[in-house]
Amino acid sequence: MSSDVLDPARFPLTQWSLVGRAGQVSREDRREALGTLLRRYMPALRAHLVLAKRISPHRVDDLVQGFVTDKIIEQNLLAKAEQARGKFRSFLLAALDHYLVGQIRHDTAQKRGGSAPLLNISEAPEASSGDSDPSLHFTLMWARQVVEEAQRRMEAHCGQINRPDLWLCFSERLIKPAADNTPTVGHEQIADALKLSSPKAASNLFVSAKRLFKRILRQVVGEYAGSELQIDEEIDDLMRILSQHR
Repeated sequence: MSSDVLDPARFPLTQWSLVGRAGQVSREDRREALGTLLRRYMPALRAHLVLAKRISPHRVDDLVQGFVTDKIIEQNLLAKAEQARGKFRSFLLAALDHYLVGQIRHDTAQKRGGSAPLLNISEAPEASSGDSDPSLHFTLMWARQVVEEAQRRMEAHCGQINRPDLWLCFSERLIKPAADNTPTVGHEQIADALKLSSPKAASNLFVSAKRLFKRILRQVVGEYAGSELQIDEEIDDLMRILSQHR
């Protein structure tokens, strides 16, 4: 198989580029990059508020929308993100927690003044007693979102290069068994489904599919990680998190 097939050149965004573009003044670039980041992180932000902070689900959307509007858009929070200061997800989570504390204080003052608050301070403890890591839910949801994005891009890439066999092999061998909790499909079955010459040919195809996925995954992570070392660290974190919470 040629290296062109395994090189997802359709996805050329450089390291840290999404975060950098989302913090730019240029309206068009900022809006596009910000939209991509928010789609990727919204589920993780919601999970953190509901599961770690014990905010009522029906109030979470208001809080997240307020955080996005007040901090990310109006105060251009992402312009303050610096890759040298650590992981982008840690920066974003700390900003959300800081915003939540401010909202609790504001609503407590409103309650004393007779107004109906958005949330009660008792609804947002620092973490439940069973959570050794209050950021766990956020991190787990982040990891799942990253893998799902890489899978989506791989499927699209395989379609663009007319290699549905790569995607079918990868999906049947890894994605579907994990999603459905079913046994892994054997190379013999893959060979029969794709009319390959032998199970060995299916095995080789699977190796190529995994290599392609790893390259796409690195590009997804590289959009908000810094150096090659930081990308490696993020991927190690991601795999560790997912392996511990299957």
